Amino acid sequence: MDSGFGRAHGALHPRVRKVLERVYAIDGVAEARAWLWPGHMAVAVNGVGAEAHLLRRVAAACQGLEEPNEEWSFGILGD
Repeated sequence: MDSGFGRAHGALHPRVRKVLERVYAIDGVAEARAWLWPGHMAVAVNGVGAEAHLLRRVAAACQGLEEPNEEWSFGILGD
């Protein structure tokens, strides 16, 4: 059962793990977090380079992972 923060029974939820694997493979990503709750996935990153360009690359890397009727949000991690 999903806890709302992307964990299933204490382990990282497989969907969150897949998202983070794709995001960390992007050149310039230094830090990433992903949150999963029913009907929504949120991804936030810190990295090197223009934030808007980095977010576009993160969103593109996550294409195809969404489930029907699921919303995704992308953002920059705060300090």
